[in-house]
Formats: sequence, structure tokens, C-alpha cells
Amino acid sequence: MSQQDEFDPDTSVKHRKELLGAVDFSLWEKRLTRFLGTQPGVKGNVVITDMRVPTAGGSSGTLLFSAEFDADGGRRKRELVLRYATEGGLFHAYNLPGQYVILKGLQGSGVPVPGIAGIDADGSTLGVIGYLMERVEGETPPPSYHKVGPMIEATPENRRKMIFASIAGQGKVHALDWKKLGIEFLTRRGNGNTTLERDLDWHWTSLSWGCPNEAAALEPMRKWLLQNQPKEDYICLCHGDSMLPNYMFKDNRLTAVLDWELAFLGNPANDVAYQAFTHAFLGLGYPPLEGCPSIEERKDEYERVRGRKLAHWDYFYTVAAFKVYMSMMLVFRAVPPEMEMVKRGSLEFIWQSVLDSQKKCNHQERN
Repeated sequence: MSQQDEFDPDTSVKHRKELLGAVDFSLWEKRLTRFLGTQPGVKGNVVITDMRVPTAGGSSGTLLFSAEFDADGGRRKRELVLRYATEGGLFHAYNLPGQYVILKGLQGSGVPVPGIAGIDADGSTLGVIGYLMERVEGETPPPSYHKVGPMIEATPENRRKMIFASIAGQGKVHALDWKKLGIEFLTRRGNGNTTLERDLDWHWTSLSWGCPNEAAALEPMRKWLLQNQPKEDYICLCHGDSMLPNYMFKDNRLTAVLDWELAFLGNPANDVAYQAFTHAFLGLGYPPLEGCPSIEERKDEYERVRGRKLAHWDYFYTVAAFKVYMSMMLVFRAVPPEMEMVKRGSLEFIWQSVLDSQKKCNHQERN
């Protein structure tokens, strides 16, 4: 892919937001005023200010705003984030109440996540299903972090610190006993006898729903992954979308792990491999960022902080690339004509990565 036709992730996010439609701030001010008035500790006189749409994200609706209200002890102000359901979602299913349950389970766990501030699970007050969370101090790298944002502005040493901090965050998530988090609903996410089968089935269902004419060509790879899946030896909560833009940093420290919509139960290598692959993909067309760890350094750091080996790396790297390919097929399914070359080049890069990683797996089996 030439520099002229480079993949710009932020352009894809902007296009997704256009598909989701314009935001009626006046309407949302009324809805949020009404919803906050029903929350514990809010005594009335709710005032919503500084409402805006964040620059990143495109899977659901997101609004940032400030809220002032009467409470015990006087007037109180909170900085909040609303996540809400929209039409024209990227995937076949978008379980906002499930995300809220995950965030609730992670409160006080040692994993940095936003505080929760209320949910409208049936949309009876907000008009749509949605939930509130506390705004966290820090900055998330944009999808185009190889070009702009805190990663490009950081020194090589600090880039490395941030990535290693995100890897340590993954380790904290994976170390939790998921059975104590109240997230049993994830055992019913997708169909299959193993965690990998269920996760692949979930993504395959989304692909078949959004791109029904494309699934047949990918069926051989899906079958290969299912037939060659390793024996399950450790099951944990996986973030599922562990690319760097879903981690928030302040002073090179991890302050929040965000966007749990793709969370699932599975092997911890899924998250580490997914971040490693998306780093390569999001950097397509840009020079390497000095200081960013190699794949081997990422694996070594995870094993160091977690005290546990990452087995079957090439297999889970193949899974990660395959899932990214399916997701990008959904992202690109309605692109304008001027993005066709970018679409083609991006998908070719991802698919070649899938094939290369599969080849490594087959080579290891023969030896």
C-alpha cells in the first residue's frame, strides 16, 4: 500500500459516526436531565452542560458531559460519559447492559476502569438503552496513533512505558477469577463447546449478518482454526478489543481500560496477540515508532508481569488477525468510492498476515 493510499483509522471512525447519524444535543439534554433525576443521591435541579461527542469510537453512541445537581450536603458536579444504543451498529449484537455488568464486576478489582453511574437497561427513561460512567483523567491514543496523539508526542522510552503498562493491565484482567465477577452471561456468548468456538462463532455470526456474500470465502480458514484449536488449559476474562486506543494513560501510567463490548472468556494469549497485531495494522503506511516493543518483547513482558507462559502464540496471533479481518469487512461494507483502494489494501494486508501466521503454525506442527 502506498503512502498516498495509506489506511487512516480515524477516517474509518469518522465514516462510522456519519452512518450512526447526527446527535441532537437538545434532545439528549432533556433525556439525561430526566435520567439523572432518578438516580440515588440526586435530589433535583439537574443541569447538563459541556455536552460533546468524543473524537474516537464508532461502535455505539457516546457523549461526554458535565452534570450539576442538588445532593445531600449541597450542590454537586460530576463529569460523566454516556454510552447508548444506536441503529446501524457495527456488529450483529451490542450488549450494553452486559458491558455495564462487566464494569460493575471490575470495580475495586485492581483493574483501572471507570466508575459506574447508572444504567437504563430497557431504555424507558433515556429513550434507548444506555449507561453512565465516570469520566477518567487521561488520554487515549487515537486509532491513528502512529501519526498523531500522545504516542507520537512521547519519547521512545515513554512509548514503551505506556505499551508495557497496557500489557500489565491485561495481566491484571487475566489474573481475576471470572466466576466471582458476576459475568456468567459471557458463557452464553456465541455457540460452541469451547471458549474459542464460542468467540469465533460470535464474530462469524456478525460477518454473516453484515457481509453475507463474503462468509463462504473465509469458511476454510474458520474450519482450520476450529480443527487446530489447542486444548483449553486456562480460561479467563479477555478484553477482546485490546488495541492501544482502548487504554487511557496519564503521565505514562494506565488510568483506565475502556470499551468492553467484545469481551469474552478465553485464553489470555488472545488479548496480547490482538494488541500486537493491531499495532502492526494501525501502523500500516507509517514508519515504525521508535521505542515500541517487538512481538517477542511484548510476550516476554506479559510473562514477566503475569508469571505465566503464553502458549500457542502463533495460533492465537492467527485468530487475532482473522477476527480483525472479519471486523474490518464490517467496517468497510459501506465505504464511499474514494476509500475503495484503502479498503482493498488494508484487507490484503490483514489477510496476508492471517496466511503467514497460519503457515508458522503448520511449520511448527511438522517439526
